[in-house]
Amino acid sequence: MNEKTPSVFEGTTTVATTSSAVARRRGPLEQVKILPYVALNDDPLRFEPVHFREEVQKVCYDEVNEHVFVVKNDFQIVRVLPVHENSFRIKFSGGNPLTSLRFNLCAKTLAIRRTTRSLSFVNFKAGGNQHEFTQACKTKSTAQLKEFYWTANDEIIYVTSHGLELYFINAEKRFAKLQKSISLSVSFAVYCKTCNLLVAASSLDGNVFYPFFISQGTITKVPKIQIELPIVTPNNQTPKFTNADVSVAELYGEPYIFVVKNHPKAFTGHKAEIVLYKVTKEKVFKAHILALSQHGRFLINIVDNVVIVHRQASQETFVFDILAPHQRIEQSFSASSSSKNIEQYVSFHRPLVPSCSIAPTIMKRAWQTTNQKDTFEMLPYSKNWISFFPDVLVDPKLGALWCVQLKLENFLPLFGDKINLIDFLLRRSKTRHLILTVLQDEVKPGKKIETTRIGELFDVITISLARTLNTNSPNLVVYEEVSQQNMMKNLFVPLSERKDVSSKVFVAVLLQFVRSLNANNLCVEHHIFELVIKSLVETGRFYQLHQFLQYHVIDDSKPVACLLLSLEKKYAPALQLALDMFKRLGNSQDEIFHVLLSENQYMSAIRFLRRLGKEVAIKTPGYHLLQTALDEKRMPEFLVAYKFFKDRMGQITDFENQEQFSKFTSYYDEMLTL
Repeated sequence: MNEKTPSVFEGTTTVATTSSAVARRRGPLEQVKILPYVALNDDPLRFEPVHFREEVQKVCYDEVNEHVFVVKNDFQIVRVLPVHENSFRIKFSGGNPLTSLRFNLCAKTLAIRRTTRSLSFVNFKAGGNQHEFTQACKTKSTAQLKEFYWTANDEIIYVTSHGLELYFINAEKRFAKLQKSISLSVSFAVYCKTCNLLVAASSLDGNVFYPFFISQGTITKVPKIQIELPIVTPNNQTPKFTNADVSVAELYGEPYIFVVKNHPKAFTGHKAEIVLYKVTKEKVFKAHILALSQHGRFLINIVDNVVIVHRQASQETFVFDILAPHQRIEQSFSASSSSKNIEQYVSFHRPLVPSCSIAPTIMKRAWQTTNQKDTFEMLPYSKNWISFFPDVLVDPKLGALWCVQLKLENFLPLFGDKINLIDFLLRRSKTRHLILTVLQDEVKPGKKIETTRIGELFDVITISLARTLNTNSPNLVVYEEVSQQNMMKNLFVPLSERKDVSSKVFVAVLLQFVRSLNANNLCVEHHIFELVIKSLVETGRFYQLHQFLQYHVIDDSKPVACLLLSLEKKYAPALQLALDMFKRLGNSQDEIFHVLLSENQYMSAIRFLRRLGKEVAIKTPGYHLLQTALDEKRMPEFLVAYKFFKDRMGQITDFENQEQFSKFTSYYDEMLTL
């Protein structure tokens, strides 16, 4: 069972009937201890269980607003428990039993279902409420209200046995207006507010789906699709779909219809499957098949775009990622707009890793006890569990609501291929430290460093980094960003300090990263190149350094050029290499000029200024050159430079003002008299 709106828990629990698959890898992974990679949150929301002391008649859950409604005292008192806020109570004066309740999106207006024909609305405020008003179905007198969903703060959609009715609601003025209606025979319906998608199932078998996008008072119809019925059901009943088999959710920013199916026991392949139909404004098509190897009951959650499937009978949990490497199979189907068969690739998935079991948790024995010692060990996979998208599990008999969580660190030993592991982690949130841990493991002491293999891991990271930084194309997949600075701090710098790693291997690792960045059109930050240069210099590999610079393996940058300048005493050609780099950069006049002065190359500095002419962008070059020549007592160069700047006076600003130049005139006259 997946998304229902609103869901009512009474006595018994209904769950989706499907089956699951265990895709256990052979080889070394069989020896790996599988730690639970799926867990329940430590502090569940507790509420009065169903039939608690004969007081509780119903418990409803509103998955859009994350509210638990506890209905008791002959339907006159409702306790509302928001998952992330404090609880409060609503009192009613009586009337028909409450079937279901749901707040609008801002939790100001409460919709109440008491009959099969109408909804009541209350303009609710903390501390009290106003009079109710009722709005019945309008389109047909025989229409039965099946579901209702708030699509906006002031809009609600009625799903009736005869179609859809979209109403504008003004609870303060006790006013409702029918905005749009669609005639359609409806068996059941499911809805996802995240993607504003409602799917109405028609036909007696419930296998004809009519998707509708509902937003801002409009209903956009998508062409219908007919789904193949299950061949057999677990109880050998007549095959048909119900809202326990069908749900709607968003994965990687796109809407999907989830359909669970069972295959016959004699079927040679997988025994059951969860089929994902992708919905666009233009069409619906089969996109993914999540293969399950056993018949059984399943609960489905989605956490961080990972599909989590719980099988209660075997107490196992499986995970799927629709963007992970998969098999592609070709299927043909008949488009809804024509009878022509269309070839469509469908992605076939098995569980990412071997199944795990959720660990037992310690819970308070009573839902409102203050005794911290009055606890018990709660065993997971209760037959009373019900799941809701995206990440909620509810046990109405126990009176508890959990949020399902992923323990991503426990995935690390379960992937045989580190490329697939990093690929998986990059699509999860807050996984940077885990990705760096995987890389660090590839270069840990005692392990042979395979530079080609590491380069493949770098490729996975830089490809996702390029997609993240590309603002020109829409990207529905959010990747964890592992920056070059992260790589420097956590991988390259520690690796450079290790005595058991040769300079040759270290430089090879760095160059693999440079290659990967260049292949994805990412600018290499100068820190990476500085590490390469320092490693080459420390081991005296100047010839290789020269070649890297000559053939532009190392990109030009001012920090790199400045580093080369500092290496002149160790490697004399580094000065010229730095000057050439400054020249190629084109915006480095000041750096080149001061480098020449620091090397006492006054004539070269003068020739450089002469070549620049009026394009000079150096601040007061005349002052710096003449002052340096005086400080170094280079009188011949001073005399030549003085004459050069005097001839340029009035054309180019070599000095801040005339007084600054006059200071050097007195020195010049004094030298001529000697």
